[in-house]
Amino acid sequence: ITSFTPDNGCANTTSVVITGTNFTGVTSVNFGGTNAASFIVNSATQITAIPAAGTSGLIQVITSGGSATSSTSFTVNNLPAIFNVTGTGTYCSNTGGNVGLSNSETGVNYQLFNGATLVSTLTGTGSPLDFGAQTNSGTYTVVATNPSSGCTSNMNGSAVISITTAPNTTFTYPNYNFCATGTSGAATLSGSPTTGAFS
Repeated sequence: ITSFTPDNGCANTTSVVITGTNFTGVTSVNFGGTNAASFIVNSATQITAIPAAGTSGLIQVITSGGSATSSTSFTVNNLPAIFNVTGTGTYCSNTGGNVGLSNSETGVNYQLFNGATLVSTLTGTGSPLDFGAQTNSGTYTVVATNPSSGCTSNMNGSAVISITTAPNTTFTYPNYNFCATGTSGAATLSGSPTTGAFS
């Protein structure tokens, strides 16, 4: 191995190009002793490999005829831990429903999306997160980003929020006398809904 680039990257995502000689019959590639998530032998002088989550260290290429080890280390930046998105349900439009995350890592940024639209961002505290009440229907997902490495993880699952319109019905009684006894005249209903059971 004569060189490789880049010298650091995110586990399971960063492509590392390894340059050297006699890359024939390659059986495995490892980073710091951990087998690569995948690798492709481009030619006898080049390999493209993706590091798995693990320990930073020297890169080793093993072939049927022997092995080679890099002179410098590759730094593996592990991905943010994966937690569960919470909050699925049906809610009234005047209250909405809270979307949350079952846990978080301190310093990691968590972005809440409704579909492809960014809703808000919270910074991890090492405890569960609450993104607050959401009043728009949709499928909410969360993406975590480590600001120091740029590595990202999609959080597990989603919160499917369904919003129903809150009642806004007005009852109008004709010539109603609060001090009188008996039955008032029929009420006129306006707003929504104007049918159904009221109490």
